[in-house]
Amino acid sequence: MDIEKKVMAIRGEIIDEVEEKKERLLLQEKEKWDQEYKDFQDRLKLKEEEIELYYKQEAQKKREQIISRAILDRKKVYRNNIDQCIARFEKELGKQLQSFRSKKEYIEFLINSIKESIKLLEGSSFIINISKEDINLSENLIKRLAVELPDYHFTIKENQTAMSGGVIVKTSNGNEIVEYTFNSLIKNYQEKIALEIQENVFLQSKARS
Repeated sequence: MDIEKKVMAIRGEIIDEVEEKKERLLLQEKEKWDQEYKDFQDRLKLKEEEIELYYKQEAQKKREQIISRAILDRKKVYRNNIDQCIARFEKELGKQLQSFRSKKEYIEFLINSIKESIKLLEGSSFIINISKEDINLSENLIKRLAVELPDYHFTIKENQTAMSGGVIVKTSNGNEIVEYTFNSLIKNYQEKIALEIQENVFLQSKARS
């Protein structure tokens, strides 16, 4: 009877020890999985933050692209408007200058253009090129130049290529040339009017923004 009690006591001790070991193993396993789950949660949160940052950066890039495209489109519209204004100005000025050729003031313009041109050239002998349409003014021009610029010698020739009007003044050796034609005047004023239009468009757009 004592042996049986002894066996039962040992059995109880073994069972308790096994239960204790089992509980300890379960607790260790639980702690291990809890830590792994926490690590997973931390990695997931970090990944979510990375994804969120990525999409924020992508959204910012997209926003900047849209703004850049809008600015570019607006510049294209402004540039187109400026080009249209310049083209209209050039066309109207060209018509006005062609009409001017039929007026008596035109020969004064030619004389003054020659005077301004020779200030930029060396020597006292010059070749004056004029358009085919103006060649009938040659005699009158020579007479006026002889009176107003007696210290200089001028030869008037028809220009070999088409001219819109005005004069091309060359030194007698042809090394130096000054162009005082309608085309050169239009180009000069075209640059000035373009600058003025650009400034006005910029100021207007800035005031609206």
